[in-house]
Amino acid sequence: MRPVSWTIALYFTLVFAAGIGVGVLAQRYVIPVPLRTETHPAQGSDRFRQAMVEELTKRLHLDSGQVTQLQAVLDQSRKAFQDFRERHKDEMKVIYDRQHEQIAAILRADQRDAYEKLRAEHERHEHEEDAAKKGHHGH
Repeated sequence: MRPVSWTIALYFTLVFAAGIGVGVLAQRYVIPVPLRTETHPAQGSDRFRQAMVEELTKRLHLDSGQVTQLQAVLDQSRKAFQDFRERHKDEMKVIYDRQHEQIAAILRADQRDAYEKLRAEHERHEHEEDAAKKGHHGH
C-alpha cells in the first residue's frame, strides 16, 4: 500500500476507536440508569460490584489471582470513596441545603409542602440504607 493509504486507514481506525470511547463514556456517564428497586436497596452497590467482577473476569479471562487483586482494588476504592465522603460531609450538606432552599423558593406553598414531605421520605430512606449497610458490613 502507498503511504497515503496507510494514513487514511490510520485515521479511520482512530475515528472508530474514538467512537467506541464516546460510546463507553456515554453508557457510563450520560445514559440514565434505572433507579434501584426498593426490595434490596442496600445491596445495589454489592450487585453492581459482583456484576463488574463477573464481566471483567469473563471478558478479560482473569485468573483467580487477578480476581483476588481486583477485589482488593475495589475494596480500596470503596474505602477511599467512603473516606472522601466523610471528609467532605459538611461541605456536601451545605450544597444540598442550598439546593433544597433554591428548589423550595421556586415552588408554590402547596408544592413546597409536598416537596418537604418528599424530602423527608428520601432522608428517612437514606438513614435506613445507612443503617442496613452498617449492619451488613458489621458481620
